[in-house]
Amino acid sequence: MTTERLTIDQLTTRELGFVSDPGLAAIILDLLDEIDRVFSVSGFRSTLYLSISAVEGLLKHALKLNSKKALGANSFPTGKKIEDLTLFQCIPICSELSLIPPEFTNTYDQLRQFRNYIHPERELSSRYNINIGISQLGIGILNMTLLHFNKLRFIEGGTWRVISGEPQYSLVNRQLVLPRYKFPSYPFIVTDYFIKSDFTLEFEVDVPEDAIMNFVYNFSSEDSFNMIRIDKRKDRNDATKPRDDGLLVCNDKLHWRKKSEFISSPDLARHRHAISIQVSGSSLKFIVDGSEVNPLDNTWDYDPDKSIGFFNELQRVNIEGLKITI
Repeated sequence: MTTERLTIDQLTTRELGFVSDPGLAAIILDLLDEIDRVFSVSGFRSTLYLSISAVEGLLKHALKLNSKKALGANSFPTGKKIEDLTLFQCIPICSELSLIPPEFTNTYDQLRQFRNYIHPERELSSRYNINIGISQLGIGILNMTLLHFNKLRFIEGGTWRVISGEPQYSLVNRQLVLPRYKFPSYPFIVTDYFIKSDFTLEFEVDVPEDAIMNFVYNFSSEDSFNMIRIDKRKDRNDATKPRDDGLLVCNDKLHWRKKSEFISSPDLARHRHAISIQVSGSSLKFIVDGSEVNPLDNTWDYDPDKSIGFFNELQRVNIEGLKITI
Protein backbone atom coordinates (compact mmCIF):
# COMPACT_ATOMS: atom_id res chain seq x y z
CA MET A 1 0.00 0.00 0.00
CA THR A 2 1.42 3.35 -0.96
CA THR A 3 1.44 6.31 1.42
CA GLU A 4 1.60 9.78 -0.07
CA ARG A 5 4.02 12.42 1.12
CA LEU A 6 2.12 15.58 1.95
CA THR A 7 3.45 18.83 0.51
CA ILE A 8 3.45 22.15 2.37
CA ASP A 9 0.24 23.07 0.51
CA GLN A 10 -1.38 19.69 1.13
CA LEU A 11 -2.12 18.86 4.74
CA THR A 12 -4.78 16.23 4.10
CA THR A 13 -4.01 12.75 2.82
CA ARG A 14 -5.68 11.45 -0.33
CA GLU A 15 -5.99 7.79 0.69
CA LEU A 16 -9.52 7.03 -0.55
CA GLY A 17 -9.29 3.41 -1.69
CA PHE A 18 -12.06 2.44 0.74
CA VAL A 19 -14.66 4.75 -0.87
CA SER A 20 -16.71 2.51 -3.15
CA ASP A 21 -18.81 5.30 -4.74
CA PRO A 22 -16.85 7.37 -7.34
CA GLY A 23 -19.24 10.30 -6.93
CA LEU A 24 -18.67 10.41 -3.18
CA ALA A 25 -14.90 10.10 -3.68
CA ALA A 26 -14.96 13.18 -5.93
CA ILE A 27 -16.85 15.18 -3.29
CA ILE A 28 -14.44 14.11 -0.55
CA LEU A 29 -11.43 15.07 -2.68
CA ASP A 30 -12.98 18.51 -3.31
CA LEU A 31 -13.61 18.91 0.42
CA LEU A 32 -10.02 17.94 1.24
CA ASP A 33 -8.73 20.50 -1.27
CA GLU A 34 -10.92 23.14 0.34
CA ILE A 35 -9.59 22.31 3.81
CA ASP A 36 -6.03 22.74 2.55
CA ARG A 37 -6.86 26.09 0.96
CA VAL A 38 -8.70 27.44 3.99
CA PHE A 39 -5.91 26.47 6.38
CA SER A 40 -3.32 28.13 4.13
CA VAL A 41 -5.00 31.52 4.73
CA SER A 42 -5.29 30.96 8.51
CA GLY A 43 -8.99 30.12 8.46
CA PHE A 44 -8.61 27.97 11.55
CA ARG A 45 -12.29 27.83 12.53
CA SER A 46 -13.37 26.93 9.01
CA THR A 47 -10.60 24.33 8.87
CA LEU A 48 -11.84 22.73 12.09
CA TYR A 49 -15.51 22.72 11.09
CA LEU A 50 -14.80 21.33 7.62
CA SER A 51 -12.53 18.62 9.07
CA ILE A 52 -15.22 17.58 11.55
CA SER A 53 -17.83 17.55 8.78
CA ALA A 54 -15.57 15.33 6.67
CA VAL A 55 -15.02 12.91 9.58
CA GLU A 56 -18.78 12.67 10.18
CA GLY A 57 -19.36 11.97 6.47
CA LEU A 58 -16.71 9.23 6.47
CA LEU A 59 -18.15 7.54 9.56
CA LYS A 60 -21.66 7.59 8.08
CA HIS A 61 -20.33 6.18 4.79
CA ALA A 62 -18.73 3.29 6.69
CA LEU A 63 -21.94 2.67 8.66
CA LYS A 64 -24.09 2.68 5.51
CA LEU A 65 -21.82 0.10 3.90
CA ASN A 66 -22.11 -2.00 7.07
CA SER A 67 -25.78 -1.17 7.61
CA LYS A 68 -26.91 -4.61 8.79
CA LYS A 69 -24.28 -4.71 11.52
CA ALA A 70 -24.78 -1.04 12.35
CA LEU A 71 -28.53 -1.34 12.80
CA GLY A 72 -27.98 -4.33 15.09
CA ALA A 73 -25.36 -2.61 17.25
CA ASN A 74 -26.16 -2.11 20.93
CA SER A 75 -25.22 1.55 20.66
CA PHE A 76 -27.51 2.27 17.69
CA PRO A 77 -30.28 4.65 18.84
CA THR A 78 -33.82 3.29 18.60
CA GLY A 79 -35.95 4.69 15.80
CA LYS A 80 -33.07 6.40 13.98
CA LYS A 81 -31.85 6.01 10.41
CA ILE A 82 -28.15 6.00 9.62
CA GLU A 83 -28.41 9.17 7.54
CA ASP A 84 -30.01 10.97 10.52
CA LEU A 85 -27.25 10.09 13.01
CA THR A 86 -25.21 12.86 14.60
CA LEU A 87 -21.45 12.66 14.97
CA PHE A 88 -22.04 12.05 18.68
CA GLN A 89 -24.11 8.97 17.78
CA CYS A 90 -21.81 7.70 15.02
CA ILE A 91 -18.72 7.48 17.24
CA PRO A 92 -19.85 4.72 19.69
CA ILE A 93 -21.41 2.66 16.88
CA CYS A 94 -18.22 2.80 14.82
CA SER A 95 -16.22 1.93 17.92
CA GLU A 96 -18.49 -1.05 18.71
CA LEU A 97 -18.10 -2.34 15.14
CA SER A 98 -14.29 -1.79 15.24
CA LEU A 99 -14.53 0.66 12.35
CA ILE A 100 -12.40 3.12 14.28
CA PRO A 101 -9.47 2.24 16.56
CA PRO A 102 -10.87 1.86 20.10
CA GLU A 103 -7.90 3.69 21.60
CA PHE A 104 -8.95 6.84 19.72
CA THR A 105 -12.61 6.92 20.79
CA ASN A 106 -11.92 9.67 23.34
CA THR A 107 -10.09 11.67 20.69
CA TYR A 108 -13.14 11.51 18.43
CA ASP A 109 -15.31 12.63 21.36
CA GLN A 110 -13.07 15.65 21.87
CA LEU A 111 -13.43 16.54 18.19
CA ARG A 112 -17.21 16.31 18.55
CA GLN A 113 -17.13 18.84 21.40
CA PHE A 114 -15.18 21.28 19.27
CA ARG A 115 -17.93 21.07 16.66
CA ASN A 116 -20.23 22.89 19.09
CA TYR A 117 -17.90 25.88 18.82
CA ILE A 118 -19.68 26.76 15.60
CA HIS A 119 -21.94 28.61 18.07
CA PRO A 120 -19.76 31.55 19.25
CA GLU A 121 -21.21 31.57 22.78
CA ARG A 122 -20.04 27.96 23.25
CA GLU A 123 -16.50 28.94 22.37
CA LEU A 124 -16.76 31.99 24.65
CA SER A 125 -17.87 29.89 27.63
CA SER A 126 -15.18 27.22 27.13
CA ARG A 127 -11.56 27.21 28.23
CA TYR A 128 -10.38 26.84 24.66
CA ASN A 129 -10.20 29.23 21.75
CA ILE A 130 -9.96 27.85 18.26
CA ASN A 131 -6.41 28.43 17.10
CA ILE A 132 -3.89 26.80 14.77
CA GLY A 133 -3.30 23.91 17.17
CA ILE A 134 -6.95 22.94 17.51
CA SER A 135 -7.51 23.24 13.75
CA GLN A 136 -4.50 20.96 13.23
CA LEU A 137 -6.09 18.51 15.68
CA GLY A 138 -9.13 18.38 13.39
CA ILE A 139 -6.93 17.74 10.36
CA GLY A 140 -4.99 15.11 12.30
CA ILE A 141 -8.11 13.14 13.22
CA LEU A 142 -9.37 13.45 9.64
CA ASN A 143 -6.10 12.08 8.30
CA MET A 144 -6.08 9.31 10.90
CA THR A 145 -9.61 8.32 9.85
CA LEU A 146 -8.69 8.29 6.16
CA LEU A 147 -5.55 6.22 6.71
CA HIS A 148 -7.34 3.76 9.00
CA PHE A 149 -10.25 3.30 6.60
CA ASN A 150 -7.86 2.87 3.68
CA LYS A 151 -6.74 -0.41 5.26
CA LEU A 152 -10.35 -1.62 4.90
CA ARG A 153 -12.75 -2.36 2.07
CA PHE A 154 -16.50 -2.49 2.65
CA ILE A 155 -17.93 -5.19 0.38
CA GLU A 156 -21.53 -6.44 0.34
CA GLY A 157 -22.16 -5.69 4.01
CA GLY A 158 -18.84 -7.05 5.28
CA THR A 159 -15.52 -5.51 6.23
CA TRP A 160 -12.41 -6.78 4.40
CA ARG A 161 -8.83 -6.03 5.43
CA VAL A 162 -6.19 -4.95 2.93
CA ILE A 163 -3.08 -7.02 3.61
CA SER A 164 -1.09 -5.33 0.86
CA GLY A 165 -1.46 -3.55 -2.46
CA GLU A 166 -4.39 -1.38 -3.51
CA PRO A 167 -7.47 -3.52 -4.28
CA GLN A 168 -10.49 -1.41 -5.28
CA TYR A 169 -14.20 -2.11 -4.84
CA SER A 170 -16.93 -0.32 -6.80
CA LEU A 171 -20.43 -0.39 -5.39
CA VAL A 172 -21.95 0.55 -8.77
CA ASN A 173 -21.28 -2.81 -10.45
CA ARG A 174 -20.13 -4.79 -7.37
CA GLN A 175 -16.68 -5.11 -8.90
CA LEU A 176 -13.53 -5.95 -6.97
CA VAL A 177 -10.41 -4.98 -8.92
CA LEU A 178 -7.11 -6.66 -8.09
CA PRO A 179 -4.74 -4.37 -10.00
CA ARG A 180 -1.50 -5.30 -11.68
CA TYR A 181 1.15 -6.28 -9.16
CA LYS A 182 3.53 -3.50 -8.16
CA PHE A 183 6.66 -4.34 -6.19
CA PRO A 184 6.81 -4.82 -3.24
CA SER A 185 3.05 -5.17 -2.59
CA TYR A 186 0.72 -7.82 -3.97
CA PRO A 187 -3.00 -6.94 -4.12
CA PHE A 188 -4.16 -9.05 -1.18
CA ILE A 189 -7.46 -8.74 0.69
CA VAL A 190 -9.10 -10.95 3.35
CA THR A 191 -12.19 -10.97 5.56
CA ASP A 192 -13.35 -12.54 8.82
CA TYR A 193 -16.96 -11.98 7.72
CA PHE A 194 -17.58 -15.68 6.96
CA ILE A 195 -15.91 -17.30 9.96
CA LYS A 196 -18.08 -20.14 11.32
CA SER A 197 -20.70 -19.44 8.62
CA ASP A 198 -22.09 -21.42 5.71
CA PHE A 199 -21.98 -19.20 2.62
CA THR A 200 -21.92 -18.98 -1.15
CA LEU A 201 -19.82 -16.54 -3.18
CA GLU A 202 -20.86 -16.09 -6.80
CA PHE A 203 -19.11 -13.85 -9.32
CA GLU A 204 -17.67 -13.59 -12.78
CA VAL A 205 -13.94 -13.15 -13.06
CA ASP A 206 -11.87 -11.87 -15.94
CA VAL A 207 -8.50 -13.65 -15.91
CA PRO A 208 -6.60 -12.55 -19.06
CA GLU A 209 -3.70 -14.39 -20.65
CA ASP A 210 -0.65 -14.63 -18.38
CA ALA A 211 -2.74 -13.66 -15.35
CA ILE A 212 -3.47 -15.56 -12.14
CA MET A 213 -6.45 -15.55 -9.77
CA ASN A 214 -6.03 -16.92 -6.26
CA PHE A 215 -8.91 -17.62 -3.90
CA VAL A 216 -7.44 -17.60 -0.39
CA TYR A 217 -8.80 -19.56 2.57
CA ASN A 218 -7.56 -20.83 5.96
CA PHE A 219 -5.85 -17.44 6.31
CA SER A 220 -4.39 -16.74 9.74
CA SER A 221 -1.43 -14.56 8.70
CA GLU A 222 0.68 -13.67 5.66
CA ASP A 223 2.78 -16.70 6.58
CA SER A 224 -0.09 -19.17 6.75
CA PHE A 225 -2.88 -19.73 4.23
CA ASN A 226 -4.10 -21.95 1.39
CA MET A 227 -5.16 -20.77 -2.05
CA ILE A 228 -6.97 -22.20 -5.04
CA ARG A 229 -5.26 -20.94 -8.18
CA ILE A 230 -6.56 -20.43 -11.70
CA ASP A 231 -3.45 -19.88 -13.82
CA LYS A 232 -3.66 -18.52 -17.37
CA ARG A 233 0.05 -18.89 -18.02
CA LYS A 234 0.72 -21.78 -20.38
CA ASP A 235 3.01 -24.66 -19.53
CA ARG A 236 6.31 -24.24 -21.35
CA ASN A 237 6.29 -27.88 -22.43
CA ASP A 238 2.58 -28.18 -23.25
CA ALA A 239 0.70 -25.04 -24.39
CA THR A 240 -2.66 -26.77 -23.80
CA LYS A 241 -2.05 -26.97 -20.05
CA PRO A 242 -1.84 -24.22 -17.39
CA ARG A 243 1.54 -23.70 -15.78
CA ASP A 244 0.56 -23.81 -12.12
CA ASP A 245 -3.15 -24.51 -11.50
CA GLY A 246 -4.18 -26.22 -8.31
CA LEU A 247 -4.15 -26.02 -4.53
CA LEU A 248 -1.19 -24.15 -3.06
CA VAL A 249 -0.08 -23.76 0.55
CA CYS A 250 1.86 -20.86 2.06
CA ASN A 251 4.01 -21.61 5.10
CA ASP A 252 6.36 -18.65 4.72
CA LYS A 253 5.62 -15.11 3.50
CA LEU A 254 5.83 -14.83 -0.31
CA HIS A 255 6.77 -18.50 -0.60
CA TRP A 256 4.22 -21.16 -1.42
CA ARG A 257 4.25 -24.72 -2.67
CA LYS A 258 1.77 -26.69 -4.72
CA LYS A 259 -0.03 -29.26 -2.62
CA SER A 260 -2.17 -30.70 -5.41
CA GLU A 261 -3.04 -30.20 -9.05
CA PHE A 262 -6.65 -30.10 -10.24
CA ILE A 263 -8.20 -33.32 -11.49
CA SER A 264 -9.39 -31.24 -14.45
CA SER A 265 -8.37 -27.59 -15.02
CA PRO A 266 -10.63 -24.75 -16.26
CA ASP A 267 -10.50 -23.96 -19.97
CA LEU A 268 -7.33 -21.95 -20.71
CA ALA A 269 -8.88 -20.43 -23.83
CA ARG A 270 -11.55 -18.61 -21.82
CA HIS A 271 -10.67 -15.32 -20.17
CA ARG A 272 -13.97 -14.94 -18.35
CA HIS A 273 -15.30 -17.50 -15.89
CA ALA A 274 -18.41 -17.89 -13.74
CA ILE A 275 -17.30 -18.91 -10.25
CA SER A 276 -19.35 -20.31 -7.38
CA ILE A 277 -17.68 -21.03 -4.04
CA GLN A 278 -19.97 -22.96 -1.70
CA VAL A 279 -19.08 -23.63 1.92
CA SER A 280 -20.99 -25.74 4.42
CA GLY A 281 -19.24 -26.52 7.68
CA SER A 282 -15.77 -27.78 6.72
CA SER A 283 -16.88 -28.68 3.18
CA LEU A 284 -15.87 -26.44 0.26
CA LYS A 285 -16.99 -26.66 -3.36
CA PHE A 286 -15.21 -24.68 -6.08
CA ILE A 287 -17.33 -24.53 -9.24
CA VAL A 288 -16.04 -23.00 -12.49
CA ASP A 289 -18.38 -22.49 -15.46
CA GLY A 290 -20.85 -24.98 -14.01
CA SER A 291 -18.31 -27.76 -13.36
CA GLU A 292 -16.91 -28.61 -9.95
CA VAL A 293 -13.12 -28.38 -9.76
CA ASN A 294 -11.32 -30.65 -7.30
CA PRO A 295 -7.72 -31.35 -6.23
CA LEU A 296 -6.29 -34.77 -6.98
CA ASP A 297 -6.74 -35.94 -3.38
CA ASN A 298 -10.35 -34.65 -3.38
CA THR A 299 -9.96 -32.55 -0.21
CA TRP A 300 -9.47 -28.80 0.29
CA ASP A 301 -8.89 -29.10 4.08
CA TYR A 302 -11.15 -26.07 4.63
CA ASP A 303 -11.14 -24.58 8.16
CA PRO A 304 -14.36 -22.61 8.93
CA ASP A 305 -12.62 -20.84 11.83
CA LYS A 306 -10.24 -18.93 9.53
CA SER A 307 -10.49 -16.07 7.04
CA ILE A 308 -10.92 -16.08 3.27
CA GLY A 309 -9.88 -13.60 0.58
CA PHE A 310 -8.33 -12.92 -2.80
CA PHE A 311 -4.72 -12.54 -3.89
CA ASN A 312 -3.22 -11.43 -7.20
CA GLU A 313 0.35 -11.86 -8.39
CA LEU A 314 0.57 -10.66 -11.99
CA GLN A 315 -1.87 -8.94 -14.37
CA ARG A 316 -5.01 -7.08 -13.38
CA VAL A 317 -7.94 -9.34 -12.45
CA ASN A 318 -11.56 -8.12 -12.25
CA ILE A 319 -14.07 -9.87 -10.00
CA GLU A 320 -17.52 -8.66 -11.09
CA GLY A 321 -21.13 -9.02 -9.97
CA LEU A 322 -20.05 -10.27 -6.57
CA LYS A 323 -23.02 -11.89 -4.83
CA ILE A 324 -22.77 -13.15 -1.26
CA THR A 325 -25.29 -15.45 0.41
CA ILE A 326 -24.90 -16.40 4.08
